[in-house]
Amino acid sequence: TPRIVRNLALPDSALTRLASGTDAAPGAFSSLIKGSGTAGVGMTGAAPPPAPFTPNAVAPSTEAVVRFDVTPQVPAGGTVSVSLKNDSGLTIKGEVEYDATKLTPAQPLAGAPVGRFPVELLPRGEKVVALRALPAANGQVLNISIGGLTASGLNGETGSVRLDGTGLLTVDAPR
Repeated sequence: TPRIVRNLALPDSALTRLASGTDAAPGAFSSLIKGSGTAGVGMTGAAPPPAPFTPNAVAPSTEAVVRFDVTPQVPAGGTVSVSLKNDSGLTIKGEVEYDATKLTPAQPLAGAPVGRFPVELLPRGEKVVALRALPAANGQVLNISIGGLTASGLNGETGSVRLDGTGLLTVDAPR
C-alpha cells in the first residue's frame, strides 16, 4: 500500500506578523497576537467621569407577562389544555375561570370553587391545566379566562400583570 508523508513544518515567524501602524505613525512596528489574545484601541482625550449610582435611577420592571394558550378545538368529550407561562421574575397567582356546566377539571382540586381552578406560577415557570368538555358543551364556542391575577416578588414587591393570549375554544358536535 502506498504511504503518504506530508511535511508539517511550521511557517516562518516573519509570516505570522502583519504590517501595522496608524495615521499618526505609519509603518509602526507590528505586533504579534496569540490565538487566545485580544486587541483593543485606546480612546484619546479625557472621558467624563462616570455618573454616581443612585438607587432611584434604575427602577426594575414591575410588569409581569403571562402567556396564555388554550387548545382551540376539541372533539365532544375531549380534553382541553390551558397552558400558562410566566416570563417574569415575579410569582404570579390567579384562577382559570370556566363555565362549570360545560367544562370540568380533568383532575379536580379539593376545595377549589366551582368554575375556578387556582394556579400559581413561579418565576419563569409554566403550568398546564387540563379540562374535560362535558356533553352540554357539544357544538359550542366557549371562553376560558384567567382572573384574579397578582404578582409578587421575593422581597415583597408587587407588580402589574399583563395577559397575552386568547381563551376561545370550539367543542365539536358528536357525529
